[in-house]
Amino acid sequence: MSGMFGMNIEQIRALSGQLDSAGHEVETILSNLTKGLATTPWVGKDRDRFEHEWQTAHTTGLRNASQALHHAAQGAKQSADEQHRASDR
Repeated sequence: MSGMFGMNIEQIRALSGQLDSAGHEVETILSNLTKGLATTPWVGKDRDRFEHEWQTAHTTGLRNASQALHHAAQGAKQSADEQHRASDR
C-alpha cells in the first residue's frame, strides 16, 4: 500500500474532466449516428422498426449514459473542491 492517504485533488479534477469529455463524446456519437440513419437510403418495414427502436430505446440509453458521465464528472469535481477547501483550513 502506498504512503498516501486521502485524495490527490489534481488527479480527481483531471478525472472529472475526462468523465465530462466522455459525456460529450457520447453526445457527438449519438448525433452522428442519428444523422447517418436519417441520410441512409432505406425504405420499408425493417427501417421503420429499426428507426423506432433507435429513436426510443437506443437514443434513450445513449442519453442516459451521457448524463451519467456528466453527473459523475460533477461529483468528482465537487469532491475535489471540498477536499481542497478542507485542506486549506
